Amino acid sequence: MAKVKLTSKVDSEVLVVGLATSNKKLQIESGAAQIDSASLLATLNAMGATGKADEVIKLPAKIQN
Repeated sequence: MAKVKLTSKVDSEVLVVGLATSNKKLQIESGAAQIDSASLLATLNAMGATGKADEVIKLPAKIQN
């Protein structure tokens, strides 16, 4: 499982994650990608993510295998 570690440094790796809401709760729609969703969801919720169509939230992170 790949882990996403939040960081202040921006590098060349990009991870695109689809979001949605179910029962008024934000959820990750990542398909077959295996990510540590608990910390990512906590950060996205703190940033005000809604999972609405066309929403884009950018945050620096480092992908660790």
